Amino acid sequence: MSSEEITMKTPAVTPDSGEIVRRFMDDVFVHKDPEAVDNYFADEVEFIAVVPHSPELTAIVPWYGTRYTRALVKEVYARLLANLELLAFYPEVAFGSGENAAMFGRFRFLSKITGKVVESDWAIRATVHDGRITYFHFYEDGYTIASTFRRGGTWDIETPRAPAGP
Repeated sequence: MSSEEITMKTPAVTPDSGEIVRRFMDDVFVHKDPEAVDNYFADEVEFIAVVPHSPELTAIVPWYGTRYTRALVKEVYARLLANLELLAFYPEVAFGSGENAAMFGRFRFLSKITGKVVESDWAIRATVHDGRITYFHFYEDGYTIASTFRRGGTWDIETPRAPAGP
C-alpha cells in the first residue's frame, strides 16, 4: 500500500453562527477592519439597527433603521465610526444554534460632535447561512445614543395617564 492510499483528510471545521457574529463584531469594532462587512455579510441582507423604521429617531441617529444590501450596511458602520469614538467594547456572550446566533455585551462611546460619553448594553439577533450573515438585528439603548447628539433644549412630552380606578 502506498502512503497516498492511507492518507486521511481532516474535514474543515466551519465556525458556528455565534462564532461568525462574534468574529464580525471583533473585526469591525476592535480591529476597525474596513473589510469586515464584506468578509461576513451576504450580498443581500436584512440589517436592522435598533428599529426597523422610525423617521423621528433616524433624523437624530441616521444609521438607525433597516438596510437590505451589504453596501448599505458598510455605510452604517462608516457613519457610526465617523461620529462616535469607541472607548470600550465588552462582548459578554455569543452563541449559535444552527443558523441562528445571538450576542450580548456593553460598549462606551464618545460623541465626536458633542464630546459626551455614553455607555449602553447591546444585543444582536442574527441568521447565518452558508457562512454569511443574512439577517442582523442590532439592539442598543437608542435613547442614550441619541442623547449624545443633543446640545440642549427641551422635549415636549406628554406622559400617558393611569387608568381610572374601580
